[in-house]
Amino acid sequence: MLDQQSMYVGRVLTGLITVAIVTSCVTRAQESGGASGDIQLDSLLNLTVSSVSKYAQTTSEAPSSVTVITAEEIRLFGFRTIQDVLRTVPGFYVSNDHDYGYVGVRGFGRPGDYNSRLLLLVNGVVTNDPVFGSAYVGTEFAFNLASVERIEIVRGPSSAVYGTGAMFGVVNLILRNGVNFDGAHVSAETGNIGLQRGGVTCGANWGADWSLMVSGQAERTRGEDFYFKEFDSPLTNGGMARGLDGDQSAGVLSQLTYKGFSMSAGVSSRTKDVPTAPFGVVFNDPRTQTVDAMQFLSLASETALSPTSTLNVRVYQSGVDYHGQYPYDRLNYDASSGRVVGAEVLLHWDFPVGARLTTGAEFRRITRAQYRSWSEGVVYSGRDVPSGIYSGFAETEIQLFEPLRLVGGLRFDEYSEYGGWLSPRVALVCTPTGTTTLKVIYGEAHRVPNFYEANYDDPLGGIKSNPLLLPEKMRTVELACDQRITAALSARVSLYKYSMSNLIDETLDPVDSMNYFRNLGAVRTTGVESELLAVTKSGLRARLSYCYNNSHDLATGITLSNSPAHIFRLLVGGPLTPWLTGSGFIMHESPRLTLEGPWTPGYWTVDVTAAVMPFPTPLRFEIIVHNLFDTPYFMPGGAELQQPSLLQSGRLWSAGLSLDF
Repeated sequence: MLDQQSMYVGRVLTGLITVAIVTSCVTRAQESGGASGDIQLDSLLNLTVSSVSKYAQTTSEAPSSVTVITAEEIRLFGFRTIQDVLRTVPGFYVSNDHDYGYVGVRGFGRPGDYNSRLLLLVNGVVTNDPVFGSAYVGTEFAFNLASVERIEIVRGPSSAVYGTGAMFGVVNLILRNGVNFDGAHVSAETGNIGLQRGGVTCGANWGADWSLMVSGQAERTRGEDFYFKEFDSPLTNGGMARGLDGDQSAGVLSQLTYKGFSMSAGVSSRTKDVPTAPFGVVFNDPRTQTVDAMQFLSLASETALSPTSTLNVRVYQSGVDYHGQYPYDRLNYDASSGRVVGAEVLLHWDFPVGARLTTGAEFRRITRAQYRSWSEGVVYSGRDVPSGIYSGFAETEIQLFEPLRLVGGLRFDEYSEYGGWLSPRVALVCTPTGTTTLKVIYGEAHRVPNFYEANYDDPLGGIKSNPLLLPEKMRTVELACDQRITAALSARVSLYKYSMSNLIDETLDPVDSMNYFRNLGAVRTTGVESELLAVTKSGLRARLSYCYNNSHDLATGITLSNSPAHIFRLLVGGPLTPWLTGSGFIMHESPRLTLEGPWTPGYWTVDVTAAVMPFPTPLRFEIIVHNLFDTPYFMPGGAELQQPSLLQSGRLWSAGLSLDF
């Protein structure tokens, strides 16, 4: 009881200190001249996004809760991966099992689910793996974030626009081009755990028509040594996994534009040593390893048919490949390969009566969805199940009267294996004053079973397929409010409630003692996301957020695993002098329930970043420290692990030089 009281006293004191910091920022902005601060805050509150409805609109107009992370913020806060970004965003939280990065959204993040209920896009192209449905967010997404102009993060069901998998939203990386990035950025970085990272991003434009951006990055670490008490035995090296957390990755991105035409392409690969002995492999064996590669190509055009209508056409191709090796009494292997081709046509009409209509059609073909597992001389599993999706959707936006707009959207997806599915979305967006925006949003989403869930068949391993699986379903109601408080301070609050049914879980068939996937689960969640945003005249910015959710299984009433009820964050950064910038990130998460029952302890972490730019050179020296106070904290492990929870990395630091010219 005393520990709990101390913990909550600490939370209250930290909250008071944080409010004092934010208030100080606001006071400083007002004393220094509110007009300038007003302009800077306006630029953040009215950023243009295209991910919500597939056409440009401001975040306040969009019929969803949206956060935009700009290139300036990526650099200021030292973000290196998508996981780094999402751990600072309200509604999101992250995990890592020393192999992959995982994302939870609004209280839902089942350990080991490979992020299959969130879509990851690059310039509007879905990059999720068609075999497992996975979205890469850690070092497995091996691209250089210096190539990104902004990251649009949409919370809430988005199947009305994107179809399957967009249950909790979409994360869309918008790449720089040679118009908004004309020059070069070169960086080199080193740090503890053997970190070596180098990157280059170049952009150029020729006249008013042509532009090109090319970016590349390579990284390697030897990783940390980890102790796992579950393997504390003389036969298993006393539970120590030494030198088995290494990571090597490289990726290249490019974007070419010519008038209304653009081409985006990327290719990446990562090799990860795995120290956790998943799936019962031999502990502390250096041969446990996974290799992941991805690639995509998109050709898009935008044509103005008239002053009030626009035609967008896109064709794309993407692919993800995986290879793993797992040592038992002999070395076992598995591999997957997925390929997708598709085409999309969008037509936008603007009407003089204050209405907009968007209609579109999409064809998406999974030309390869293959999974194999084998060892020397023995094949356990091997199937390839291509499939196709035909889709049509429409969204209309109507100005009912001056402060009130109605947005309604509907998408129909016809799946070759699961039939037709309708996904609606309706929103009322009200701006009763120039400083207040209210949104009432209702949406539905679905996720069809991925190849692995429906078709994985390994009789020798005790696993069978289930072609009778049904798609998962989700319904969400949300009330959101954006309120401008002062010239330099704004608040956002969102209340939401969602229910999910037909959730796909792995279970044991008592008839034949085989494991297989079934539609078993149903979930209900209520929650709140709140955020204060402050910007000063000097450019110092602060984001203070608190999120609460109550997620539980409908049948049992038990709290969901890997679902922290409370998340507190403070993100502060900006110029401290003409030649020095700094930032800090403070985060608290409450305990999470593991799959086996115990709770992980709640924890606090602090990250800091500082950058020195000696005037007048274009050189920049940067230091980043994650987990400044070396706080030990744990994340729930997946069902493939013997460990119910996994110790996360301690203090990690890096120092680097970059040059802009």
